[in-house]
Formats: sequence, structure tokens, C-alpha cells
Amino acid sequence: MNIKKNYQWKNNLLDKDSKIKDAIKILNKAKTKIVLVSDEKSKFLGTVTNGDIRRGLIRGYAKKDSIIYILNKNSVNAKLNYSKKKILNLMIKNKINSIPIINNSTQLKGLYVFLDEKKDIIKNSLILIMAGGKGKRLLPLTKKTPKPMLKISGVPMAEKLIMKASKEGFKNFVFSVNYLSEKITNYFKNGKKWGVKIDYIKENKPLGTIGCFSRLDNFKKKNVIVINCDVITKLKLHDFLIFHLAHKQIATVASIIHETKNQFGIIRTKGSRLVEIIEKPLQKNYVNAGIYVFNTRILKYIKKNHKLDVNDLFKNLIKEKKKIIVYPLHEPWTDIGVHQELKKINKK
Repeated sequence: MNIKKNYQWKNNLLDKDSKIKDAIKILNKAKTKIVLVSDEKSKFLGTVTNGDIRRGLIRGYAKKDSIIYILNKNSVNAKLNYSKKKILNLMIKNKINSIPIINNSTQLKGLYVFLDEKKDIIKNSLILIMAGGKGKRLLPLTKKTPKPMLKISGVPMAEKLIMKASKEGFKNFVFSVNYLSEKITNYFKNGKKWGVKIDYIKENKPLGTIGCFSRLDNFKKKNVIVINCDVITKLKLHDFLIFHLAHKQIATVASIIHETKNQFGIIRTKGSRLVEIIEKPLQKNYVNAGIYVFNTRILKYIKKNHKLDVNDLFKNLIKEKKKIIVYPLHEPWTDIGVHQELKKINKK
């Protein structure tokens, strides 16, 4: 285990008048996944991480809102005279990868970062691509071609997923296949062409949207990212996985914030008395994005070779008082399982 001083830490710096969207831009670019926030006198006010942003979105804040709403004012920091050993111990004790350096006047003077442990995290993870459905919403395109093999800009949609994940360092994949499965297996084979390893779960009968997970007990990976083959997103799967690990729960589900503006004014009452009129309110709902991370402890809640849909699994987990964490997406996301969206993304 080792740490180093980041000499480009000012690239991670924002002032207190910045917006949440400004922090998102920095986190998308910076290798050190932290935003440092200061006032006009360079006094350290706190930090913003990927988790802070997601939790802020869950609480109802929007990307245009002030960064102050999601600021972690109690973030761990270190003084200029701290030794590397002391800083490393602080990181281990608080389970963090970055520590801002401040002077006695609480002015920002630097940033120490933990050397990347990404390889170990990814090595112990697996990506399961759900590719067994008949793609009925895309008929007649799927009459002779399985949905994962339909092309986006000349490339099968499932290949797009492999290419994106492999760029992030993921090397272990499993396809769950059923309908016209030989067209998928003949194309991807063992994954060598993409520098990855691909295995297959053949569903002899449809197992629902998560039933095939019961067949993963032979793969010996601690965490599994599950993604529907018809999802296109710029979500960084590594960040998604880190968020899941940080919360130490059995499952994390990615969600889209769907906003609907009511065309009518809403009247709120107490008994028969008018309390408030809200003019055409904006309603926010969280929509399942079809991307999940599961700890393999979840296997004991899934019967082997039994049909099970993910919604029913979540209901069962909630009954068992297991926590499921929500990860709201601010990244572009598209479900291309319908004709309109498939045409739209091909035009783009």
C-alpha cells in the first residue's frame, strides 16, 4: 500500500459559488475522484465525491443547484507537517482514497491520493450481460436476429457494452442466452478478439430477468454487475462498483430521474379546508435503469434454475430487511429496446 502527492490538485478545485454540474465535470475528467471546495481566500470548506452527488440527487437536488447543498463539510484532512505514514493510516482508518492537505490557517495546499487499487476491485468482479430475451418490442427486426446482435452504427449493441467495459479494465464477462443463442456465441466466442474472457449461461427455459444469476456460483467472483443488453449509457461501471462497495449492502440499483410536469395546478387540503395550491408542479420519479451490482451473497435468495424477475427479487429482499442502495444516474442513458429509441441512437 502506498500514497503519493498530487501536484495537479488545483484541477480538482472549485469555489463555493459553483454548481453541482461543475463538480460532475471535474469527476468525469479527474483520475483522483474528489472535488476540493474553497472560499475566495482559499480556505478549505469541504469535499465532494461521486457518492455525495448521487446522494444529493436522491434528496431532490438538481445539477443546476449550488454545490454547497452536497458539500461534505466534515471531510478528513491532513496538516502540512503530517508524515506519509500518518496520512496513509488516516486513509486506512477512514476507508478513503484521497486527503486534502491544509495549513494552520485551513488554506488548501495539496492533495494526497492512494495509489490505484482499481485492478484488484475489477479482478474480483464479473459482468453479467442479460441477452436471452426474444426482443418482442423490436419485431420484425428480431425475427431472425437476437436483440443483442442488432447494430448501432454498424456494431452489435452487446459488442458496444463489451468495448465500453473492457476500456475500464473489466475482463470477465458472462452472457445469459436463450433465444437464437448460437448467433451470439458464434460471434463472441471466448472473447479473445476483444482481449476479454466470455462465458455463457444457456437458459434451456426462460428464467426471467434475474433467474440465471443462480448459475453463477461456479465463477467465484465476489461482486457481479448485471446489465441489460439493450442499455446504452456513459455510466462509468467502475464508479458504480465503488459506490456499491462503499455502502457494503447486498445490492445496488442504477436509476434514472424521470421528471413529469403536471399540466394542472394541484390543490392540497386539510379536511375540507384549502391549504395550498401548487401551480403545475414538477414530479420526480426514479426509474429502473436496468443496471445492478450484486454481492454474490444474494445467491441464497435465488433458487437454482427457477424463473425469477428482478422486481420480485427486490420485493423478497425488502421482506428479509436487506438494504438495496439506489444509484441515480446523471449520465446519458437510453433503453434501445424499442424501435423509436434504436432509430434515434443510430441517427446520433
